[in-house]
Amino acid sequence: MTNSNNGRLDPEALRVLDYWIGHDNLSPDDTATQPMTTPTPRFKLWFAGGNKVDEEIRTLFEATINNADVGQLDHWQHSPKGLLALIIVLDQFPLNAFRKTARAFHLGDKAVPLTHEGIERGFDQSMNVLEKLFFYLPLEHSERISDQRLSLELFQVMHKDSPPEHQEFTRKTLHSAQEHFDIIEQFGRYPFRNGVLGRESTEEELAWLEANPGRFGQ
Repeated sequence: MTNSNNGRLDPEALRVLDYWIGHDNLSPDDTATQPMTTPTPRFKLWFAGGNKVDEEIRTLFEATINNADVGQLDHWQHSPKGLLALIIVLDQFPLNAFRKTARAFHLGDKAVPLTHEGIERGFDQSMNVLEKLFFYLPLEHSERISDQRLSLELFQVMHKDSPPEHQEFTRKTLHSAQEHFDIIEQFGRYPFRNGVLGRESTEEELAWLEANPGRFGQ
């Protein structure tokens, strides 16, 4: 399988990848194992950005998110990097741009079949561990237990196969995947989404929400 190189990507897809992952963390195409710089300095952007990052993503990428929502960026799917960019736009960006609203999650649902398709096409095999993280995350965000099982399996393999310098990073990603799996296994859904999705919480879910105020930023 021959993959398109970064230079053939839509410029907007490149802008997405440069903003979210960083040029130095992207692997060249057609190579399955590539070094990357340590991802630790970007943790705040990805997982603890807050209102400032939320507003920045809305300002920079809301039009891109809207275009992806209506299928205008579907042509990005034809290369591993393009598909990764589309998944980030549908899964990661809405969690920031539309935090604590239904749209934060509805757009992510569109990314799940893209991840499945990319895995079937072997696109993830040309990615380094950081790229795989965001490629696989729609499965971790899914409320389907089958997606959760696949997510856990993929993150287990990623941790097992990662080089020593990335073991701490992949250990954390595997721990997060296990946490998400456990919630879906227990409830069949994410209780912290109930309010914005108009779902009534059970007593068990209310008790869990009381005991878990963090709720993955949502």
